[in-house]
This record gives sequence, structure tokens and C-alpha cells, in this order.
Amino acid sequence: MDLVGVKEAGEILGWDRRKVSIYFRRCKLPAPMANLAAGPIWRRSDIEAFARSMPATAPYTLASSGTSYTRIRPVADRLWTGALWHQILYPTISPGGLQDFGKPLARAIKRIFGASPPDFAAAARIDGLDNLNEITQRRSAAALLRLLHNRLDRRERRLLVFAHEGFLYFCGLLADSGLDGLADRLRQITFQLRQEHGILTTFGLCARAAIAPNSSAMAGFCRSACFAVVALRLQLNSEKGQVRIYVESARNETSIIPGKLAEWLRQVVQTGSIDRVSGVCAELSDYLFGSAYIPLVKLRALLQTLLVSMALMAQSAGVELETIYMLNNRYLTLLMTPYDYTQLQQILKEAIADFTATVAKARLHKKEHPAVQAAENYIRRHSREPLSLSTIARAVGLSAPYLSRLFSTFRGLTITDFINHERVETARNLLLDPFLSITEVAFAAGFGSLQHFNRTFRAIQGCTPSHYRSLKSVQNR
Repeated sequence: MDLVGVKEAGEILGWDRRKVSIYFRRCKLPAPMANLAAGPIWRRSDIEAFARSMPATAPYTLASSGTSYTRIRPVADRLWTGALWHQILYPTISPGGLQDFGKPLARAIKRIFGASPPDFAAAARIDGLDNLNEITQRRSAAALLRLLHNRLDRRERRLLVFAHEGFLYFCGLLADSGLDGLADRLRQITFQLRQEHGILTTFGLCARAAIAPNSSAMAGFCRSACFAVVALRLQLNSEKGQVRIYVESARNETSIIPGKLAEWLRQVVQTGSIDRVSGVCAELSDYLFGSAYIPLVKLRALLQTLLVSMALMAQSAGVELETIYMLNNRYLTLLMTPYDYTQLQQILKEAIADFTATVAKARLHKKEHPAVQAAENYIRRHSREPLSLSTIARAVGLSAPYLSRLFSTFRGLTITDFINHERVETARNLLLDPFLSITEVAFAAGFGSLQHFNRTFRAIQGCTPSHYRSLKSVQNR
């Protein structure tokens, strides 16, 4: 006769030992064969029959493989909880089946929390989780969850779940110490994880009363959840491994890329200037992923616009349509998956580098006049010196009007524009040196006057040289 104790009965039912004991004391389980000091003993067949007799709507379902049993409810709970957080945070990109017609999600929140809706929402991220193998990922997540269960009251860690490729979400009711007290305990958790496990974890918090005091319970909770994610991403952008409570921050609500930045990208991609990719990537990253937060939905739309623009640039540069389609399809697909801004930033950099390299490769096989490349090389070598169209034309052995027409045809811009972009690129690097004055930078980059430098720099960069220097000094601080 096959007998089972509390532990084995829990494995069959998918329950923990505590729940099995509670059901036994309330006489809701089959009568045991014996009731020993260590606990009751049942026939295995009785427990299995009881598991199979549970209704379809019961919290647990039996799934057996030989003598091992898998607990199904935790999986269903995590899927449901992850879907709930997705609907709360990203309702505009939720699957149609998750739309809250009839308010089932609102009723679910009310059923979970009763008359007291969540006071706060929290979001967390383990640094580098995507780069770890599966076993290390599980260990890192388990260490974080264990500390959260030990340090936080159960009311402070409701709807706790990992979703969106490694983001952790939870919410709850604040204790007497308030949000500051919760933040202090989370800081202790981050410190312990770093010291004992080498895990760098960042948290973002937002209180419902601070962000939506006059809204309905569900609306206020949704807003606090969204701004908890904002706080997390802002903290990830500034210093990882810390806890940030959301306060009003700069939000970039733009739906277009600034014209000067878009023009600079066009110059780099369309001319296949691989050596200038890092510069334009840095500026685009500062704009899209800097201190001014852009919501995920708008950010993805901007990145998709950039991909389509680069595809058109590559086409005008003579790249084959099949190659453009493969590149564009690849990066558009990659953009639809991540929720982590670091991953999106890396995808953008790779896309710019890929399109630029493809254009450069196509230009090598394209029958273009050798004088165009010779003129480019001459300008790059002598950009810090006085340059004129006639000087460059003599260096490559053509007349000035003919060289001007050739350059515009093959590069899509005038020689003067190309010279100005090269000099501004040099000036950007020189401006990082705090010991050089703006005037010294202007003449070192090849400009004939400070006024011309300021005017050209602002036309290309979109800001004055002094403003650019101050922005970079703040970012590097």
C-alpha cells in the first residue's frame, strides 16, 4: 500500500505544507490512515482521487508524470499577474484579449485589496540579467525574492512577479514608516545583494497619493505603476544599484527627431562615413535615452521612424533593395521585443553601424568617379587648414565646377557642407577639453572666425558650442 505524508500530499495537490495542514484540521481532506506525531498519513490513491475530484475552477490542477507532480497554480498565477501588469503599464500595446471591457481587471484589484487599493507601486531591475545563463538568472531572482519576503510585510509585496524580460513589479499597502521607510528597507536589500551575491539591483517607487490623489482607486494605481517604471528607468540612466522615489521629472513628449540631428544622421549613413558613426550614435542616445524621459510607446515609434529613414538613405546611396529589406526587417523585429531601454539603445547603435557599413560597402563596388573619394580624403586630412573649392579641385586634378557637380551627385551634399561637418566633428571632440577656450577650439577646428564657428556649429548641432560643452560636462560628472 502506497502511503503519503503531508509533504507528499502537498506535492500531489500542488499545495505547501501549511495549506495541507489547514485543510486537514478543517476536515476538508480524505480521512487519513493514521494520525502520527509527525503528521497524518494517507493512502496515495485517496489523495490522487481528491485532486482529480477538484472542480475545473479550483485553484489547483493535477498534472502527473510517473510519481512526480507539478504545481500548476503558481504558473497560472504568474501568467495572470504578468498580464495584469502589462495591461496596467502598456495598455496601448496590450493584446486585444486583455482590454478591460466590463472592468474585470478593476474588479480583480478590488477583490485582492478590498476597500483599500494599493498605496504604491514598485519596479525593479537586476543589472545584466539578460547576459546571464538560465541557472544564474534563477539564482539571482531567487536571492532577490527571498530578501523581499524576509524584509517586507506581506501587505507590501502584493502582485509580486517578474515580467517584460526580467523586470520585477509589486505593489501594496504602506506601513507606518511610509514610502521613505519602504525605500530604506529596499536600500538595505540592494546593499545585501551586492555584498553577498554580487547582484546589482535598482528600484523605482511611486506613491499613489503623490501622483494621483484625486483619481479613482484603479486610475491612481495605474498612474503610480507607470511612474514607478519611470523612476526606475531614470535611476538606471543615472546610477544603478540605488532606489529612487518618483518626483516630477522632465518628460520628452516629442514625436519627431530634431531636424539638425536627423540631417547629421543622413550625412553619416548616406555617405557611408563609418568613422563618424560613434559621434552620431552618442548624440542620438543623449536625445532619446538622456535625462528627459520618453515613454516606451513613443520611443519605439521614434526608433522605427529612424530605421525607415536609414533604409531610404541606403536606397538613395545605391544599396540593393533586397539588402535594405533584410536589414530593415531585422531591426524592426528586434525593436518590438525589449522593454529595457539599454537594449533598445544598443539596437539603435547596431542599426546605424550596419546601415552605414552597408552603404560604405556598396560604394566600394559602385562605379563612382575616383576624384570624389580623393576629394573626401583631402578634406579630412586638411580640414583644420583654410580650404576652398579651387584648392581641392587642383589637388584632385579637376575643374572646380566639375568637381562640385560630381561631389553633389555621389554624396548628396555640397563640398562646403562636407567641410563644415568635418570641422564641427573635430570641434565636438575639442570641446570636451575644459582647458581650451571656445575661441581656441574654433581656430583649432579650422574655422576662420569665432562668429562663423558659432553660426555653423549651431546650424549643424542645434545648440551653441558653450551650451554643448556644459551639457557634456554634466553628463560626464
